Amino acid sequence: MISFSTFSTTTLLHSPVGKRRRSRAGQPSPPGTSRSSDRLRTTDPDAHVVVLGDLNSFYDSLPIDVLRESGLRHVFELLPGEERYTYIYQGVAQTLDHILVSPSLWAALEEVYVLHTNADFAMTDPEDDSPIHKSDHDPVIVHIDGARIE
Repeated sequence: MISFSTFSTTTLLHSPVGKRRRSRAGQPSPPGTSRSSDRLRTTDPDAHVVVLGDLNSFYDSLPIDVLRESGLRHVFELLPGEERYTYIYQGVAQTLDHILVSPSLWAALEEVYVLHTNADFAMTDPEDDSPIHKSDHDPVIVHIDGARIE
């Protein structure tokens, strides 16, 4: 049986008291980002960890790097560079939405894609009931083969 524990991305990326910590490089580091994952893995070394959502951080930003350093893999590693965006601001494609997974889930990834139904399109008329541009972010889709999870 596969069980998952959940943590809110707010808990992972923001200090409850608003204090900032410094990373080894002297840069601000989000408190608790990898602590929750580390705590879960200490309790259960085989834990399946997923951090996902609009993390309001770019693909190569410090908060995402901290998650990678904790042992998580970003699913965008499987996409070509030109597909790694979920948001466009002033004509610049950016990644704000992320899915990072533990090694056991990484090994079971079947498919990763960004459903470009929002960022590539201008805002529509509010009366428009089509599925195009109902958000300013594109959803990230992953398929994980549950039979391959270690």
